Amino acid sequence: MVKWWLIGLGAVFIIAAIIAYQIPLEVTIVGEPYSVTIPYSVALCDSEIEPFDEMPPDAARFCSEFRTAFIGIYISGLVGTVLIIISFVITGQQKKNSTTMDSQI
Repeated sequence: MVKWWLIGLGAVFIIAAIIAYQIPLEVTIVGEPYSVTIPYSVALCDSEIEPFDEMPPDAARFCSEFRTAFIGIYISGLVGTVLIIISFVITGQQKKNSTTMDSQI
């Protein structure tokens, strides 16, 4: 039997990652409001327009927080995918075990 609760939990993690990836967030850097998505902000921080050491403190904090959130998005998607795969592996093993038991009888 498929572990539906495990598939559902995996789907929740994947959906949370997709939503976090797409939703723009309002941030204020050096007194200017911006609306950016997490991947865009990480790409902006990683661009070499201004070296990280020379950024204003709030911009450096912003980049650090968004890099951490970006890693969290990918971990959430990965955990969701692994949970779904595990649910099917468990199902396959249970079917294999029940088939083996039936053939021994």
